[in-house]
Amino acid sequence: MQSSRKGLSLRALKERIEIASIVIGMTGATVGALFAAFQYLEQVQANRVKATIELVQRFGTPPISQHWDRLEEAWLNVENEFPKHIADQDDWNKFVGDTVEGAKILPDIMSIVEFFKTVEICVENNICDKSSAEAFFLGDATHFVHLHYPVIEKRRDARHDQSLGSETEKFIRNAKKQ
Repeated sequence: MQSSRKGLSLRALKERIEIASIVIGMTGATVGALFAAFQYLEQVQANRVKATIELVQRFGTPPISQHWDRLEEAWLNVENEFPKHIADQDDWNKFVGDTVEGAKILPDIMSIVEFFKTVEICVENNICDKSSAEAFFLGDATHFVHLHYPVIEKRRDARHDQSLGSETEKFIRNAKKQ
């Protein structure tokens, strides 16, 4: 009885300490879980950037870099002829087809199509970082498709596969939506 006159009984004090301990424990667990989730999300993002950088490294090393270099060389050899053919779409398509055939770069084109397919799949499935992939590849992908579209279209028709190269176009389209 004497302890009740002085304020809280020992039992009430013990109950309040237990409640405070539970609240502090739950708060600590929640903060810990939030910190762990934040760390996890940071690691996931770091892994996405790492996957993108691995694609950049692939692009810059053989065999992909060799395919790209052969394409650049073939087009640099006929670059001064562009103005003669650019005005007429049919003439341009023929010029592109003749250049590809003459330089024997169709296998290189198809390899680059497959590479950009990998980039799009990587971005679409959140394996790669979208903004990093766009920063590294959007310009090259856009240039590649614009220059080689007549050949890609012809291959689609020959293979009866309208999806050929569509991933690269999708990558470009999705990047431009932002």
